[in-house]
Amino acid sequence: MSKKRIRESGWDTTDESITDVDAPFRFNQKQSSLDHIVIAPSIVSEQELELICTKCKTLTGQVDAVVGEGINHEIRKSTVCHLPSSDFAWLYERVASMIINANFAYWNFNLSGWVEPVQYTRYDKDGFYTWHMDCGSASASTRKVSMTIQLSDPESYEGGEFQIWISGKEPVTLEKKRGCAIIFPSFCLHRVTPVTRGCRESLVVWIHGPAFT
Repeated sequence: MSKKRIRESGWDTTDESITDVDAPFRFNQKQSSLDHIVIAPSIVSEQELELICTKCKTLTGQVDAVVGEGINHEIRKSTVCHLPSSDFAWLYERVASMIINANFAYWNFNLSGWVEPVQYTRYDKDGFYTWHMDCGSASASTRKVSMTIQLSDPESYEGGEFQIWISGKEPVTLEKKRGCAIIFPSFCLHRVTPVTRGCRESLVVWIHGPAFT
């Protein structure tokens, strides 16, 4: 996507830490940057989005999201469940390919692959997630690259902004576009602001590797 298209969409065109690419994408030149995020505006088609959303609504086991070892609604208020790889092998393959390409282009982390399944996350009215990093303790200690994919139509809800800190600058609020994927190092601080109307749905992905030292 050109800078002109980014400007028309309302994104911050002065932030060189953001790369916007049309999916599927390939990188021909390595550009190392630990504080870089990648945006793919259309990782899935409208038909695929409908398939994912329909399936997610039928998944059992949707539970309150856990923070650390328990549920804490002062830090996070949402429900989650997991997409079985047996039903979504095509999505797992596409996501992995995009993350591998982004990692090669910008971060060169040592990645080992999948440890956790793709997570479906639902934020109903008043749902939110405060500032956090995806890498932490226990199994989260080996998360290296994160991805979030917007499922909801941006007109169907208000609030629920995805914000991320880059290089100690002001936090960047990313555009709400259905089917858009955001790829970033798992140590980047980010949050979802409170949903004030409707429901925000997304997929979350973590690719693992040896823990950062």
